[in-house]
Amino acid sequence: MTINSYGQTLSQVDTRSRPKKNKTSYGYHTICYKDADLLLQKFDIFENLIIPFQVYLKSKITYFVEDGSLLIYIKNCDGELDLIDVGSGELFEADALCIHAIYAKKYSQIYAFSDSSILNNFLKINSTNESSILIKSCSKLGLKGLTTQDKREKYWGTIETILSGDIAGKKMSINAFSQSSLEYHVKKTEVY
Repeated sequence: MTINSYGQTLSQVDTRSRPKKNKTSYGYHTICYKDADLLLQKFDIFENLIIPFQVYLKSKITYFVEDGSLLIYIKNCDGELDLIDVGSGELFEADALCIHAIYAKKYSQIYAFSDSSILNNFLKINSTNESSILIKSCSKLGLKGLTTQDKREKYWGTIETILSGDIAGKKMSINAFSQSSLEYHVKKTEVY
């Protein structure tokens, strides 16, 4: 008797070594996945710490807050700071040339989706101390973070679309003792 099987077995799936957490001034930075087209990063930011002002020169980056509460400070064209309040399950998109810093109101875990060229087109604008001074001078009422695009209940759990376009980001929660398959997608790089 033959049992029908869909997708790949675990032995058929390419495996990679576990990503390495790197200690930083704000907590930890992990490159979860990197190839020629896709970069997935994770940032663990401790309470009251800052990822200093930075700018990506050629690429857009999308930050998704898995857990926590952030303030995103953006330098506008006048050199003043705008503020965006981003909480768990929300996201923030920084277009190319958007100068921004990230402050954690409490311990936060965020994921960043971008193309891989972003690592070669990145500038740190200020030190952590300089960024702290600028942030303390900001008193503007902020905007809220964006919400995810789609959340669906499935027989195996839930799937939530964080972003879609050239790069798609999805959050899957699979129920205990359940399984899911993604074999119907045409051509894509998948990272779990």
